[in-house]
Amino acid sequence: MGLNELSEKISLDAKSKTRQINEDANARIEAIEKDTAKKIEKLRKENTEKIEKEKENILEAAKIEGESLVKRIINAKENEILQDALKSIEDNVEEFKKQTLYKKLLGTLSSECIKELGKDAKIYVNKEDLPLLSKKINTKASDEKMMGGVFAVSADNKKVIDYSLESIIMSLKDDISKKLIDYIEGK
Repeated sequence: MGLNELSEKISLDAKSKTRQINEDANARIEAIEKDTAKKIEKLRKENTEKIEKEKENILEAAKIEGESLVKRIINAKENEILQDALKSIEDNVEEFKKQTLYKKLLGTLSSECIKELGKDAKIYVNKEDLPLLSKKINTKASDEKMMGGVFAVSADNKKVIDYSLESIIMSLKDDISKKLIDYIEGK
């Protein structure tokens, strides 16, 4: 083998090794690029899922907060309407007390109390209402400030009947409140 042939063989070997090194390097670069692309895609997917989950959490929290706010507003309005209705009823009580129907109501309520508690029961009414009742009934002016109506106590002080206008109005409050809520909810 001559010098030229040896030089050519070394050159071919060098080119072959260089080509092999380049191929190996390119394969490693390609593998690194694929691995990096996979990692980037995985991170992108994880972040997208994380962002979507966070977005859902934010939307759910906003929905709950919105529903809570609406409920508070509705409750406040219901209460306001109820208070206005009760105020209107109370304002109309004085007008009602001037009607003959009120005198009949007092007589009926007093009779009912006597029937339930006995003839010796103490019947209390608003002092302005005393003249409206029959003298036959054992009535007294209430020490408590009463809007109207009748409050009765048995002779032995064990039983009480409260037909005062205040208690009647308060018992109506629940019914009015329920009807108001049903109306608002469209029932």
